[in-house]
Parts: sequence; structure tokens; C-alpha cells
Amino acid sequence: METCTIAARRSGRGRFRSNRGGKRSESCDRVLNMRYHVMTEVSPEDVLQRAREYFTEHARVEVEPAGPDGVRVSGDIGTADIRVDRHHGHTNVHAQTDRMVGLDITDLTKRFLYSLGHI
Repeated sequence: METCTIAARRSGRGRFRSNRGGKRSESCDRVLNMRYHVMTEVSPEDVLQRAREYFTEHARVEVEPAGPDGVRVSGDIGTADIRVDRHHGHTNVHAQTDRMVGLDITDLTKRFLYSLGHI
């Protein structure tokens, strides 16, 4: 089954702006992903540590490493992948969830991203 993605990035007023990405087809009605990107002054290591603490404290989910630059959060409310990289003196935080906006992992992920200091 094809996966559709809706991407969102932070606009200048502290809000996320959605950009449709990926290909849409009739087969992607079932699987939809949300992607987010923010830039912060927080170091990549601190972002990952904060993600582990935040998701463990706010939801009943499992947090596990996803390579040296990320964590995977999964539970009954959905799955989120948080990845970080450092470029031009700031940290890029990339997040992708397997659910649309609702009372689930996507909302928790957005709240976590807002908790980071943004550039």
C-alpha cells in the first residue's frame, strides 16, 4: 500500500504550516503520515534526551533508539520517529508520525516540538 505524507514546517509566527508531499492515490486513504521540521539552538544530544523524557512522562509509549541520530516512540496511540542533525550552527529536528492530527502521537509530537526553543 502506498503511503501518503502531509508535511508541516514552522512558519514565522510560531505555527506549523502544512505542505502536501508525496503522491496521492486512492490506495493511500488508509495510511497517512505527518512530517514536521523545526530548527533549534538545543544540541542534538539534548533534543534526543528531552524526547525520551517527554514521551515517557506524557504517554504510555516505548521509546527506543533509532540509530545514532534518532529515537522511535511507539504505543497504542501511534508511532513517531524523531531525527536530528546539526547544520550551520543549529539543530534540525525532523519528526514523522503515522497518524493525522487528533488526540494521539501527532499531538504529543507537536507539543514536544513546541517545547524546544525555536530559531
